[in-house]
Amino acid sequence: MWSTQACAQGKFRFKSINQVGLLVGASKPAFQMQSVNGVSYRGYSVGLGVGMDNYYFKTIPLFVQVRKNILTRTATPFVYVDLGANLPQDKEVETSGQASKFSSGLYYDIGIGYAAPVWKPVGLNVSIGYSRKETSENRVYGFLGADGRMESYDYAFRRLSLKLGFSFW
Repeated sequence: MWSTQACAQGKFRFKSINQVGLLVGASKPAFQMQSVNGVSYRGYSVGLGVGMDNYYFKTIPLFVQVRKNILTRTATPFVYVDLGANLPQDKEVETSGQASKFSSGLYYDIGIGYAAPVWKPVGLNVSIGYSRKETSENRVYGFLGADGRMESYDYAFRRLSLKLGFSFW
């Protein structure tokens, strides 16, 4: 088993990581999902990720993930960094008396975790990280011509990110 892992460490391999989790911060806890697909080589993996983030506003993080295994064994702690854009799910929202336009912002998540094989080629991942998503809102009141007042808001949500998922290679 050890020699198989050592040989596999020297090859580029496709890797898919699919996770669900909980975001906890100053606002009420919220659900998240992520899928990261890329390649792994010698304990490193790099992939493109997309997610669904329901914390305060529903957004879609689009990011690059870099992950590094700490040990050369199949069961190992790891560190990771996600960096990319936070896209609003709804770019424009209208309610009676106001209209809001949302803009994209920065997204990142930095953390640690543990990966363990379940059965070949599936592994279990658990992680904890610090996550931040940014977005901005331009809100117009009386958009039908009554008031015409405009307000701008910049949001930066800092949260604890707890994730559980499976990886496939």
